[in-house]
Amino acid sequence: PSGTIGRPALGGARPQIGTTVTLGTNSNVRGLNIVGAASTGIAASGKSGLVVSEVSVATTTGTAASFSGSGGTLTFTSISANGGANGILLSGVTGSFDVTGTGTTDGSGGTIQNTTTRGASFINATNVTLKNMNFTNAATADFPAGPTGLSLGVNTGDNAAIHLQSVTGATLDNLNIAGSAEQGINGHNVSGFVLKDSVLSGLGNGPDEDGIHFYNMVGTSSITNTLISGSGDDNINIQNNNNLPAD
Repeated sequence: PSGTIGRPALGGARPQIGTTVTLGTNSNVRGLNIVGAASTGIAASGKSGLVVSEVSVATTTGTAASFSGSGGTLTFTSISANGGANGILLSGVTGSFDVTGTGTTDGSGGTIQNTTTRGASFINATNVTLKNMNFTNAATADFPAGPTGLSLGVNTGDNAAIHLQSVTGATLDNLNIAGSAEQGINGHNVSGFVLKDSVLSGLGNGPDEDGIHFYNMVGTSSITNTLISGSGDDNINIQNNNNLPAD
């Protein structure tokens, strides 16, 4: 009708932005593709009430998603990064963080590759779900070169494709994790860990470098329908000692 404001067509392509999206308190971001290069894709620090949904992020040497001291419901269709130190970096984040992909399609949740330190790092986080993602050579730096002391909880500094530290609720579903110079999945004080329908291969290249390398996997946890092979040392190394300090 006359005077109607033009609106985007329904079902069209998502809008795309090529710079860092920095969230403020109570930000709500939906239906967006973020394509960065050396810059961070999406970030928030010290913000609450965040809502992210139907968002895909892809960067090269920049961290794709970085959240610290923040909280909300963060749901991504896919997250990809190629190079840089980290692909996903969360510290002190409450609420939930999900990468969904599409259905059960391999890789539809994104590919994190060629990161030097960690493909994805979650420290003091809750309700983390990664689904349908690839992690390829997602920890290229061999640090520490000779890891020791897992039974004492000395693994918080280890590089890994996926690092989980002081995390409550972590579900890894249909992941392909291939190649790491240190650990595959490195965990420290993780409650409610679920790994299913995944393939882990070629993770670690020396003693005490494992496919799954955990200190204190507690609560109701499970590893099902998952193939782990070719690890530097153990395919699975879990050591529980709940009498020691958390960190």
